[in-house]
Amino acid sequence: MNETQQVAVATRSATLDYPELRMDQLLARSAAAHPDQVAIRAGEHTTTYAELDAAVTRCAKRIRELTRGEQTVVAVGSLLDPDYVIAYYAAIRSGNIALPVVPLLPAVALKYMLEMSGAGIAFLSAEMRDRFSRIEAGLAKQPQVVVFGGGELLAGAGDSDAEVAGPRPYDPDEPAAMHFTSGTTGMPKAVMLSQRNVTANAAQVADALQIDAGSVCVISFPTYHPMHMNGTVIAAATQVLTADQDLTTAVRLAGQYRATHLFSLPAWLNRLASYAGPDDLRLDTVRFVGSGGSALSRAVAVELSGRFCVPVIQGYGLAETSPLTHLDSPQEPAPGSVGRTVADTECRTVDVERRVEVAAGEVGEIQLRGPQVMLGYLNHPEPADIDADGWLSTADVGYIDADGRLFIVDRIKDVFKHDNWMVSPTEIESVLSAHPAVADCVVVDRPHEVHGGVAYAYVALREASGPGQLDEIVSWVNEQLPYFKHIWHAEAVPSIPRTPNGKVPRRDLRGALHAQFAGGSKMVILLNRLTVTGSPEKFEEVFAKTSEFMRAQPGFMGHTLVKSLRNPSSYVNIAHWEDAADHIRSVQNPEFMEHITALAEVSSSDPDLYSIVLEVAHADD
Repeated sequence: MNETQQVAVATRSATLDYPELRMDQLLARSAAAHPDQVAIRAGEHTTTYAELDAAVTRCAKRIRELTRGEQTVVAVGSLLDPDYVIAYYAAIRSGNIALPVVPLLPAVALKYMLEMSGAGIAFLSAEMRDRFSRIEAGLAKQPQVVVFGGGELLAGAGDSDAEVAGPRPYDPDEPAAMHFTSGTTGMPKAVMLSQRNVTANAAQVADALQIDAGSVCVISFPTYHPMHMNGTVIAAATQVLTADQDLTTAVRLAGQYRATHLFSLPAWLNRLASYAGPDDLRLDTVRFVGSGGSALSRAVAVELSGRFCVPVIQGYGLAETSPLTHLDSPQEPAPGSVGRTVADTECRTVDVERRVEVAAGEVGEIQLRGPQVMLGYLNHPEPADIDADGWLSTADVGYIDADGRLFIVDRIKDVFKHDNWMVSPTEIESVLSAHPAVADCVVVDRPHEVHGGVAYAYVALREASGPGQLDEIVSWVNEQLPYFKHIWHAEAVPSIPRTPNGKVPRRDLRGALHAQFAGGSKMVILLNRLTVTGSPEKFEEVFAKTSEFMRAQPGFMGHTLVKSLRNPSSYVNIAHWEDAADHIRSVQNPEFMEHITALAEVSSSDPDLYSIVLEVAHADD
């Protein structure tokens, strides 16, 4: 690696003092040092650190009674409520594994997570309990349900002074928490985090966000995230909770309680940026606003920074990294960047094909290394993407500038090369969507025999007009981009297909486009490699039911399930669809998730879409 390449490896050299304690013990430490400090403020109710720690002990005893001392996974609905904090820490204090579960999950997704994790206990809100009742009978293992939220755990009776039975020594490699990935590139995987992972990242978060016992943090999210929870608890800071999507509420709470930090979602910050109400919103005491969950546009960050005279920054992380690895600097913000690494964390970018490190400014796959990198995936046959030296491959593409700041470009499966230049469809979409006539859009690559790949845009227009409008839009976009990012072809469509969580199924659209131009047909072929984790007979029985469902879907042409002669646990399903749109509609069907959940209980899968390149018929045909 030469001198130029070395600056493409970003490392924050600061070393933190990581206490050899579990997160529940760190809560106890904060309670001992600051017993009367307000830990959580939710509406008019406040909870001190002493009260919080006592409630965790009571809840931990209850869990031990329910499990009879046997270790299990404790699923906890991540309500923005003090009860979530209590149940999460109680799961760890009782010697179990905490699993945050998003309260907004549909019933079939909740079933998938409970079954895949093997949860023995589930803390659910009343609304989640109603949803759970619809899938309860179909669960192979039914967890014991505790309805919580609204202070039930905080007000629970019990002897708060007694120790939880069987105190355990600190084991850094003991599993502490489990998090499911978002599932954007396949079925969600269960990430296993150790005690070291969780506590190290809590210390890294508190350090990066500059949180201490005097900090007051307004948490403005629809659900709780362990990052903000653990980072404030380890520092004995105060959290002020609000789930109001109107961020003016959070701004006013920040003023009322003289907050030092405000954290929220990009979508909510977008609405705040367009606020046109009375000019009475101020952030006089807030040091910076932090955005998390997805990318925040540079324009919104600049607008809010100018309006409130405070930095608006964002960070980066993954479920696999506990999660935080990067944060932009409040002192030297760089809108559009996710900043430098947090303490004791390394980041580098490697060529997506040659797997060698690239120079500063060059786009490559992001790799990470640090004490917060996961133990691995639960019950997953493929090894985690962590090499022998501890580098985690993220499947995200970006570049590191000369100052060590990371810029996220796209997902690795979405980028393509034009004349050996790396091209991000997302980058083109950001320009295209800014045109006032564009309602929605998606860009994929179309193969080109000379340039490798060229940009092909599907565009949903706000209002239908003359045939020349699309050409004018493309010209407007191309004037703002270098030649290798130019849109070569554009197609007007009524709407852009999206999955239930709002993501564009880009891979399916690309497969349909490639098939169309390769052979004039939009037909796509699904190849799904399945590895049986239980009985082959049981797998074939479950698959037969899935097959019945697929045969009834519009556009399904047929399929073949084949089995390896050498490995009886290895199967391949070959399915034909008339086009990618039909395939997309079928997988968006809620009933499809039920079948996938059943298959996931008996096998693991690696699906992808293909198109025919060469087809040879028998000579007599």
